[in-house]
Amino acid sequence: CVDGVLYVSERLSHRIAAYDASTGALLRVVVQGQPLANISTWRTPQRLVPLAIIRLQPCVAPEGLYHQDGWLYFASLAMAQVRRVNLKTGEVQVVVAEPYYDLGSNFFKIALSDGSFGPRGTVFLVSWSIVNGGRPMAYLPDGTQWGYAAFSRLGEGPGPVWDSLGYG
Repeated sequence: CVDGVLYVSERLSHRIAAYDASTGALLRVVVQGQPLANISTWRTPQRLVPLAIIRLQPCVAPEGLYHQDGWLYFASLAMAQVRRVNLKTGEVQVVVAEPYYDLGSNFFKIALSDGSFGPRGTVFLVSWSIVNGGRPMAYLPDGTQWGYAAFSRLGEGPGPVWDSLGYG
């Protein structure tokens, strides 16, 4: 919810819509794409066409919204990307072109750094599967992956390793 407008990712409609937060009235469709994926009973996106064709659309099965600096960021496991749409101009940009996830993932959720941890605009992404030791993957504003706290065998981030190879 930003300035009285509630933004909703509608996976099955392949769109992000804006609603009046007080009345619930539809204000506009922010971005929409063609229905090139289904969502299974287990809430997993199933692509109906090759990924390259899906990525030609502005938005397919969006999820995981986050607002920052006039941009609404969204993730899409069906598109296997994180994108953002400018709320004034409607311009859509790819932010994370090839995020890491595994085939057991059902959906992406994202958060952005306000600059207090990592550079402002760093995307933190989770796919709700057992990868990366249970912590979010991080992508710097230029889209490159940031190993902010990697396992010892992969190198360390800015501080000591805070995760172990155990399940916990």
